[in-house]
Amino acid sequence: STVSSGGGSPGEVPLTEEQVFRRRRLSSCVSLSFSLDGGSSQEGVHVAGGNFGNGTDGPAHDAFAGDDDTLHSFEGDAKFAGDNESAYSPVARGGSLRQPVVGESSQREKFSQKLLSEVPPEQLTLREIDDEVKAEIGNAMHVHKSYYNRHLTYMVVISLILGLCVVSVAIPSRFIPKIVNLGPSTDLSEYREALVKACVHLSRELVLDDGFSRMTAPQIAGTLNHALTLLHDVDLAVRRGGAMDMLEGADVWSDHHNRVMYDRGCPWREDPSNCSIAIYPKAASEGLYALSLQFMESVDTILTRYAPAKRSTWESVWDLPQESEDFHGDFAEVVYRPEREAVLHSDDSLKFVLSQFEGDLYKGYIQIVRIVGHEMTIHLDQVHFELRLMYGLYLSLVLGGFYLLLFRRTIAATVEHTQTGRDLVAITTLHP
Repeated sequence: STVSSGGGSPGEVPLTEEQVFRRRRLSSCVSLSFSLDGGSSQEGVHVAGGNFGNGTDGPAHDAFAGDDDTLHSFEGDAKFAGDNESAYSPVARGGSLRQPVVGESSQREKFSQKLLSEVPPEQLTLREIDDEVKAEIGNAMHVHKSYYNRHLTYMVVISLILGLCVVSVAIPSRFIPKIVNLGPSTDLSEYREALVKACVHLSRELVLDDGFSRMTAPQIAGTLNHALTLLHDVDLAVRRGGAMDMLEGADVWSDHHNRVMYDRGCPWREDPSNCSIAIYPKAASEGLYALSLQFMESVDTILTRYAPAKRSTWESVWDLPQESEDFHGDFAEVVYRPEREAVLHSDDSLKFVLSQFEGDLYKGYIQIVRIVGHEMTIHLDQVHFELRLMYGLYLSLVLGGFYLLLFRRTIAATVEHTQTGRDLVAITTLHP
């Protein structure tokens, strides 16, 4: 059967879907190949042996309808069959492109509109896809999604990043109380050394009472008593905590401190095997705590023996500045008393106290200061290590997990799909 290229006639046979497809493809072919050499002119276009253009119809083979699957291209040089689209190309037919002439575009548009006008409207109606089919298509696309296109992947990675941020702060924060506590521990441990030397110095000045200390006997006694009380309180705070900004004492968090303080022996000496002291042979061998108790007891004994009897007259100048009116700091009375100097060599309690100016008690407290400093170094190094580890894990997760595996992979897929879309557009026939 044949179909005329003009308007519909009474005896015209309806077009099938395959014929409509061929008509559309031929329309595109004509549109794209209008400028081929030898196949067109300014007046018309030869299609399959027929002349279409300027509203004239010529003899034509059955190019629009029929059972023959072969469509003859322009001038019969290029052929295509079935879905072979290569014949649309001017290269396939050996043709060449020429420059378009004036009015050629309008001729293509008129010709294409004329071809499409012959298709019945009911055959051009779009068909709606069922909801079930849409759901199946959506499920199939969801199953075949890449990992970097899934919302769950991004939620997991972002949750890991946020969780690691919280963990990197929460885990090292357990060292905060220890680090805060080590500050006053170091200060009080060093302060305890100064108090030992202050007690030794004031004990000697109280016994001599020669005026060279620029303090009176009641002032020396009050200051010595104040220093002894501070030494007792500071020692208790360092060991047990709970006072003077100490949250926990060294007895709780340092086994090394406990060995030096409470175990028998004298590890602070260069020769720990010999712990004897001339005045109290067993004092040092009992440990640093026993030695400190013996020292404070001896200072209290000196106060009882050589301080003025009325404690109400004792006046501490420990916290008074030198420019204070209550502390004159002058040599009001300088008197040398030989009998008092002889006491320095006869009183065992005084000799023991004087021997601790740079003796076992002082050296033991120095070792405690080193232990506290070592504990601080250990805690700070551990905090730094954990912070660096958490930061390294965070960078690895952000750079490796998020940036490389997700972000760059998504960008690469986007570029790839963009290029595929460009290639598809480049090979797709377009209607005018």
